[in-house]
Amino acid sequence: DGRTIIRKGSTAGTFTLYEGRTGDEIGQLKPDSPKGRFGLPTFLRDGQIAVSEIANGSASLHVYDGLRRVSSVELGKAERALVGRQPARGKLFVATSLSQTGRMWTGTSRLLLIDLASGQVSEIGRGLIPAWPLLSLRGLDPRDPAHAGSLASRLFMQEPDRMLVFDSESG
Repeated sequence: DGRTIIRKGSTAGTFTLYEGRTGDEIGQLKPDSPKGRFGLPTFLRDGQIAVSEIANGSASLHVYDGLRRVSSVELGKAERALVGRQPARGKLFVATSLSQTGRMWTGTSRLLLIDLASGQVSEIGRGLIPAWPLLSLRGLDPRDPAHAGSLASRLFMQEPDRMLVFDSESG
């Protein structure tokens, strides 16, 4: 919605928030743990920010309204995490992996569906990661990826050459 801009912070592992209209700095988001590291942040449909944190071999998901953290959900053991998009309002995909190196969609990755209101975590499958960050990084337009339920929010990579669409009706 243009109210907030996120940029990688000047300190490693942080993100700086800016006011979208004026460009004024609002402040920084920082991991909880000094050894923690954030994944790529994403805007939720309501303008809040979701970002994963890896610390001490575990992943968590944090949701912020500006600089104020509104919720956190523990995601279990992981060395990497990738926040996806919202297949429906109040739901968010996150992929985690036990592997620090190599392709994330290997057998150690888990695709999770998070209920943002209750914090309930459901495992949807293994070896799947959200495709939208990869499409965005390659300069492709995934057609309004922030829109809850859009194709981009339900598109996943299983292998380098295999993409799947999540059907919210059948799971």
